[in-house]
Amino acid sequence: MTQKLWVENKTTERTYGLTRVSIEGCEYVDDFLKEIKKESQLAIPKDSSITLYRPDGTEIDVGDSPTSFVVGNSRAVPLVVKATALAARLKSFRQERYKKMSVEASCRKYLDAIATKFSSFYEFDYRNKEGPTIGDVLAAKDGVEGEDWKFRRAVKTHHQTDEDGFTVEIRKGQPLAKDKLPDIYTSDEWDKISKFNKKTTKRVHDGQLPHLSNGKPYIIIPHSEFTEEMVSFLKIIGVKATLFSSPDDLEVKDEDVLSEGSSLA
Repeated sequence: MTQKLWVENKTTERTYGLTRVSIEGCEYVDDFLKEIKKESQLAIPKDSSITLYRPDGTEIDVGDSPTSFVVGNSRAVPLVVKATALAARLKSFRQERYKKMSVEASCRKYLDAIATKFSSFYEFDYRNKEGPTIGDVLAAKDGVEGEDWKFRRAVKTHHQTDEDGFTVEIRKGQPLAKDKLPDIYTSDEWDKISKFNKKTTKRVHDGQLPHLSNGKPYIIIPHSEFTEEMVSFLKIIGVKATLFSSPDDLEVKDEDVLSEGSSLA
């Protein structure tokens, strides 16, 4: 006697979504899924992929044997098949890829914006004509002053406004920065920057951060990194690099919150 399993298609009207499908010749669930797609009663579009589930909603591995589901299977307790249009799957994949690329690009832009700011005060080698990356800064700060990095100096005496709003005189030949490059951050901060840099590998070198509708710059970071400590750290290193005058000048966004439909405004 040919063994059959009751299968319900949850993606169609119930009138057309319940039928019995033979498991004869089906060594694996993958073979059984092909048989299911042949059953016109299930009204599964040709242009779709299908997944099989136990009655409790647990997904069934395609490598399982369909014979293991014979016991307990009935019209009242059928297996469940769900169809997903390939176009929808492709759209979902593209959205997920775009989200990840946005996170990487945002983080890289932030780190490279810091590197670009440093290049205004320090001279060091970098390979990309678009500008320095944070990797160039990390390499330079581990080198020797005067060889691997050096202060940029004023070419003429001039006046400018300092970070406290006072007008100060900058004399010709005076360093444009007060601190040595390795002293800008603590050893722990440099280590965190190095680790964060390794996690964001997409190379975006123009050093320009995206802005909100109110003109405030922002970055998007992975949900796994979105902690109060990390948010505070990212803001502080921007201030120490004089990219911002206050930690409140930068918005740090959680990628998961954005993916749920919140606005960047």
